[in-house]
Amino acid sequence: MAVSIALAGCYSPRPAPGAPCGPDGICPSGLVCSQGTCELSLIDAPEVPIDAVDVDVLPNTLVITAISPAQGIVGTVVTIAGANFGDTEGGIELDGTPMAVNSWTDSMIVATVPDVYPRDAQLTVVRDASTMGVAPFTVILPPAVYLSNDIGSPDTVSVMTFDPATTRLTPLGPPVSKNATGVQAGGCLQTLTVNERTRRVFSTADDSIVVFDIDPRTGGLTRVVTTGIPSGRSFGVQSNAAGTRVYVASPNQQGISGFEVSAAGALTSLPGSPYNANATVNALVFSTDETFLYASAQGGGLVTFAVAANGSLSRVNNLGTTNTINLRRRPDTGQLFLVGEGLISVFTTPSGTPQPLTGSPFDAKLLSGVPVFDPTHDRLYVPRDDSGEVFAFDLGALGAPMELGASPYSFGPGMADNSCGAVSRDGTLLVVTGETNELVDLFQLDATGAPSEVDDSPFQQSAPNSHVSGMAITF
Repeated sequence: MAVSIALAGCYSPRPAPGAPCGPDGICPSGLVCSQGTCELSLIDAPEVPIDAVDVDVLPNTLVITAISPAQGIVGTVVTIAGANFGDTEGGIELDGTPMAVNSWTDSMIVATVPDVYPRDAQLTVVRDASTMGVAPFTVILPPAVYLSNDIGSPDTVSVMTFDPATTRLTPLGPPVSKNATGVQAGGCLQTLTVNERTRRVFSTADDSIVVFDIDPRTGGLTRVVTTGIPSGRSFGVQSNAAGTRVYVASPNQQGISGFEVSAAGALTSLPGSPYNANATVNALVFSTDETFLYASAQGGGLVTFAVAANGSLSRVNNLGTTNTINLRRRPDTGQLFLVGEGLISVFTTPSGTPQPLTGSPFDAKLLSGVPVFDPTHDRLYVPRDDSGEVFAFDLGALGAPMELGASPYSFGPGMADNSCGAVSRDGTLLVVTGETNELVDLFQLDATGAPSEVDDSPFQQSAPNSHVSGMAITF
């Protein structure tokens, strides 16, 4: 029986192993001679791009040939095509969690994604105890924009859902209270972050950190806890990738508070917290391996902390710089970028210690704003926080910013005071918030990196009189 398998990527054909080696230990391409027998080689197999292949399926062998869609949120209906599933319904699981079956035939199964946390998962079809098929499936969060509004009584978080088919942003109900009051300050202070692995939003207010759970079907928020910060006024917030620890920068007290996050979302201070930064810190980023935490300081300075196994911090050094207000880590290289006072400073981090890139700092035309990365295309965008413009740079492999020819680009009406920005995972969309005008602007990025406003943008968010100090997206 031959089954046609549609593939979007590449297929590496290999000859069957197990045959005796030829004269002088020679085996067909893709196999190596091992103890007199031709076995599979892990290298040198030709990679042949194709649109479809015919695979001979042995009688009664269960095989999955296609999954559509290949990713989705909880509740997504998935169609699994293949052969020899059996006419009687068997079992289907996603990383061990049973999937509800809508329909089942010998060649097609329709099932629903269960309540599984976002990750690259394995979908398994079981016909009987000894017969199964496995294929990859990615569980994602609902595509949305989350906005931290410092409006005072109390602070809130707004949610806007994103529809990829129409490229529209739509408010998801009224803003959700932080049950805490904030103090307005200029620009994007990175007061909100999303941890997709635990389906949580962490956000700060004046003297508190707030934990929200994300609804895996709608993207809506439920507040779990509001906890006071012992070191006072709070700005930047950063969680580790596992979502088990979260850190908050408190500039007034020149400190960083650290918390252990329980499975239920409760916060417990880490040993030794708060940690003295000896600087007015306002933004935080981890190193790629999370063994270091970096903090930018208002007025100049980059502080490095070593992260212990128990999550506690110890200050390694304070590096003086000319322009460290807005701090971000380049995802693909781990370089640190700091923007402010008309300059972009770039640092590599060998052994965790920041070292200036040759030529740094780079002139940025009196630029100020939070750096936003498109690692798919090695580009950097900086929405200027005192004008209706976005600056765009090509970074290349080394990370030295070179402004794109047509940069800066002008925003639409009403976007004169920009705050936070983000680029979609595939590098095709740029999202920028207004600081005080309740607007969110959405841009399509072309092959050259130039942004153009999508239809009907900018979109109105749900918080009146908002003062946006943090933003994150999940698409």
